[in-house]
Parts: sequence; C-alpha cells; structure tokens
Amino acid sequence: MSVPKKCSEKELEAVLLATYDATDGSLNGHVPIEAITKKTKRHLDAKTDPTRCLRKLVAKGYVQEHPTRGSTTYQLTRCGLTAANQILTSSNEKFDLSVKCGA
Repeated sequence: MSVPKKCSEKELEAVLLATYDATDGSLNGHVPIEAITKKTKRHLDAKTDPTRCLRKLVAKGYVQEHPTRGSTTYQLTRCGLTAANQILTSSNEKFDLSVKCGA
C-alpha cells in the first residue's frame, strides 16, 4: 500500500491558478472538477492528481466546494482570488499557500 504524496507548493499554486483560469477570475463562477483538471494539465506533469491538491485548497479556504445534484462544482473565495492575483502579478515572490486563508 503506497502512502499518498503530499501536494507541493508548486502544485497548489498550479491548481489555484487553474481554478482562477476556469472561473475567468470571477467569484461567481462555479466550475466542475473536469474544467479545473483540464486547465491544470498545462501547469503540471501527467502523474500529478489535481483533485488531492484541490481538496487541500478547499480545506485551507482558498476554494469553495458546492455539491449539486449532478456533480460537485468549485469556486474561488475572496482570499483565493487575492492569492491568485498576487501569484500572477509578482512572479519572483512566493505566496505562502501552506497557511490557512485569513490566518
């Protein structure tokens, strides 16, 4: 039995930016996991599973989960939008996604 690999800081950033791309940077956009996975593939290698990193972003408060009848959709929170904008504008500085949103 293999232990699941933890998400690195680079993987968390890639999934957050993929969510930002999939929602077009909107706080009102609800997108399914497939849309985020499709956008994440350009930032990460094929072996990385973005759903694990997305769950971590949900737990930290950067992304919100919405269960619906058909499938679960995801949207950026205000803190996630701020983090994504900061990552996009300051490419040389690292944004710390390991801390909880608002902490």
